[in-house]
Amino acid sequence: MMEEIQFKPEYQGKGVFRELYGFVLKNINKDLKFIKANASINNHKSIGILEKFGLSNMGLNKNGRSYHFKGDFDGLLEWYESENLVG
Repeated sequence: MMEEIQFKPEYQGKGVFRELYGFVLKNINKDLKFIKANASINNHKSIGILEKFGLSNMGLNKNGRSYHFKGDFDGLLEWYESENLVG
């Protein structure tokens, strides 16, 4: 579980997030079935990233302030490999 990942504006758009996820995907147990994530309803960048990764918006969380996303782990791994992000 990774929780509350945020980057200062000066580090955004520089590939840090991709590098982090690349590291995680190279080192995580490949037997996972699905991925879950949350994004604040006002955080359009995070929502866009999660959608780009192929995760589906499952609706609002119980707190009503963030969306719950879910996706197939194999699909996420295939997307990363197709983008040459995981070696």
